[in-house]
Amino acid sequence: MIMINNCYAIFLTQNSSKNFIFILLFIICWTTLISQTQTFPTKPIRIVLPYPTGGGSDVIARQLAQKLSVKSNNPYS
Repeated sequence: MIMINNCYAIFLTQNSSKNFIFILLFIICWTTLISQTQTFPTKPIRIVLPYPTGGGSDVIARQLAQKLSVKSNNPYS
């Protein structure tokens, strides 16, 4: 118990900027862990092309969407 109290006392007596950096790093790590638990995306991803249907870019985009949906397990349209 004495060891814990000494460490806590040392932490409180150090420079306040070091404490701020420690707290900031803790918050960043904590929010990163929380964000990893979320699943994204929840809806299908939609690819929008500014060209008409049936053109070369449309064919390539459809093939790309098909391959991306297989690799990422998310539907693309």
